[in-house]
Amino acid sequence: MDSAQRMLQQQSSYRVWGEELVEGAVYTVYLKKVRYNCFCHTTPEEESDDDVSHLQWETLKLRSIKCGTLERLVESLHTEAGEVDHSYISVFFATYRSFSTPRHVLNLIIDRYRFVTKDSNIRQDLREKMRRSLRSILGAWLDGYSEDFNEPPNYTCLHTLCYFAEHELPGRELADKSRQKLNKFIETEKLNFVVSDNSVTIDSFFSCDTSVSLTSWLSFMDIPTEHIAEQLTYIDAVILLSLWCGFSLACS
Repeated sequence: MDSAQRMLQQQSSYRVWGEELVEGAVYTVYLKKVRYNCFCHTTPEEESDDDVSHLQWETLKLRSIKCGTLERLVESLHTEAGEVDHSYISVFFATYRSFSTPRHVLNLIIDRYRFVTKDSNIRQDLREKMRRSLRSILGAWLDGYSEDFNEPPNYTCLHTLCYFAEHELPGRELADKSRQKLNKFIETEKLNFVVSDNSVTIDSFFSCDTSVSLTSWLSFMDIPTEHIAEQLTYIDAVILLSLWCGFSLACS
C-alpha cells in the first residue's frame, strides 16, 4: 500500500521498476540492490582499504501490492519469501473493516494457512516460514485489534480461531491466548450491565426505571449533579462506546 511504498522509496537501495498486473491484483515492483561478501582468498598484500573491492552486488525483484481483491490482500500479509510485512499488516488491519468483516478475513487467513500447508510446490523451509508468519499475524491481530473478536453473545470468530488453533496449529501459544480472550469477553459481558453498588443496572440507572426513584428528590436542586451530567451525556456515551479504536484510521 501507499505507506509501504513510501518507506521503500526512502531507502536508497530501492528503485521503482514499474507495475505488474496479475489476476486479481496490481503490484508495484521494486528493484533492490543487495551486496554481500565475496568469499575469496586474498593475501595481506592484496587487501585494500576499500571494502567495496571485497563485495559483490545483486539486484532483487520485490513486489508491493497496490490494489487487489480481498484474497490477494490477505495473501500479501506475508511476502513471497515468507516474511511478515509489518507496515502492511498495520495498515490492513486498521482499514479492512471499510470493505470486509472480521469473519471473512479470518476465514481467508485460515484458508491461506491450509493452502500453504498442502501445496507441494512450496519448498519445505519456505512453507514453515510462511506458516510461522501466518501464526504471528493471527496473534498480532488478536492482540492489537481484540475488539474485532468481541461479538457477544456467540463470539463466532473467537470460537473459530480457538478450534483452528487447538486442532491445526503446532504449540499452544495461540490456542491459549485465544481461549483466554474468549473467557475474558464472556466474563466481561456477564458483568457489563451490573453495577456493584446496590446491584443497579446501568440501563435502569440512565433511564427512568422504578429502581431509581426520582420522587425521592423534593426539588430540582436536590438531584445529584453526577446524575444530571450522566443524563445529559448519555447519548454521547452510547456513541463513544460503539466506536472502535481504528475508526479514524479507516476513515482517513
